[in-house]
Amino acid sequence: MRNWLVLLCPCVLGAALHLWHLWLRSPPDPHNTGPSAADQSALFPHWKFSHYDVVVGVLSARNNHELRNVIRNTWLKNLLHHPTLSQRVLVKFIIGARGCEVPVEDREDPYSCRLLNITNPGGPFHRPIQSSKLWRTSEQALV
Repeated sequence: MRNWLVLLCPCVLGAALHLWHLWLRSPPDPHNTGPSAADQSALFPHWKFSHYDVVVGVLSARNNHELRNVIRNTWLKNLLHHPTLSQRVLVKFIIGARGCEVPVEDREDPYSCRLLNITNPGGPFHRPIQSSKLWRTSEQALV
């Protein structure tokens, strides 16, 4: 009985996912009174209402304009010129609301905006080390 359940569960799950995908792709109901895509595009004319298989969000700091241009001129340019991938993949840059005034070389790490604390670094590796010396006599020494 257990072997049948192991075989049956993935089949049922696959069938349910297939039916759900077909339901999503079915044409809209003409009797539906909800807002249509044309109504939504009238409210938000700069938004495109289409389906993408993959959405890529590129996290970027406000002052990394040159790095964003490198992405635009390399793989993003190739992606936009590809006939099928340009319709299936959406790429958006996610930029912070404010920049960081601390230079990268003075930060705790390259991705934070905290100033490196040199006077009191803290942490488990910056504690005083206790050392001791063991004195052995010639009689106690191992041979």
